[in-house]
Amino acid sequence: MRRGSEEIVPEYRSRIPLVRYLFWRRIRIALVLIHLKKGNRVLDVGCGNGYLLKELSLKHKNWHGFGVDIYSGVRNIKLPGCTFLVGDICSLPFPDDHFDFVFALDVLEHIWKLEQAMKEIKRVLKNGGILIVSGPTETVFYKLCRFLLKGTFSQVKGPASEHYRDITQIIQRIKQNNFRIDNIRKLPFLRPFVLQKIIRFKNEG
Repeated sequence: MRRGSEEIVPEYRSRIPLVRYLFWRRIRIALVLIHLKKGNRVLDVGCGNGYLLKELSLKHKNWHGFGVDIYSGVRNIKLPGCTFLVGDICSLPFPDDHFDFVFALDVLEHIWKLEQAMKEIKRVLKNGGILIVSGPTETVFYKLCRFLLKGTFSQVKGPASEHYRDITQIIQRIKQNNFRIDNIRKLPFLRPFVLQKIIRFKNEG
């Protein structure tokens, strides 16, 4: 069955206020971490419903946005100045050194071929460009929340999409591709309750 754009990431419209808050808060933290200029190009890989680019369009003008997701519903998303494409993070349909900013929010933990995905992100991101990533901590508290919401503690079983890595493992893999961390935010910010980390990396060539 074809999935419509409103169904790609249902958590944004969850009946549980905390889930809605966390998903929207993650986007707003990520957007604080960039300084967009006229003419910049922005890519959101795993763009889902396109909410990140929509939020960005409310704050800035005269930039170019692209969203890529594997779900066909992205074709239904309409946003002035932005293009939404069906595509695979491991084979991005863009030229080298094309983007000033790349976002990958809650995406990389789902990618089995993470090294290939990182090569593609690095290829399309300009030298000195910014990569913003978020991902799950997979702590005991995180797994408890998963059980309460989705009925499983497992990263790979049940209704939750597979999580092959936690954010610590993802950070290490990104750094191995010559990216430097220059900002880390936590959501929520109190230990031991951190569920996600949002990190800004700089591509150092």
